[in-house]
Amino acid sequence: MEKKKGLSIVGAVVILSISIIFAASMLSNAIADAGYNMSSQFNSHSGDYYPVENFELVVSEGWLYLYETNTGQVWKKPDNPEGNWESVKSYYE
Repeated sequence: MEKKKGLSIVGAVVILSISIIFAASMLSNAIADAGYNMSSQFNSHSGDYYPVENFELVVSEGWLYLYETNTGQVWKKPDNPEGNWESVKSYYE
């Protein structure tokens, strides 16, 4: 009886571990996909490719501001899915 109980606990731990690893993998892929989609959206605006690491996102008073750290370019968008990004300021011009 003790042996079956021990095997059940080991089996439960293995299943739980696999589930946690699978969930972490799915979350990691979702974050990576979101970053790629965001960078490709701005690729069409600037004409150049900038890695996602070069962007900082700031939320202020219902607006999303995206700051490109290498060039100083700033975009803004209303905090809703239907809003469009528009260029606010450019320090390199």
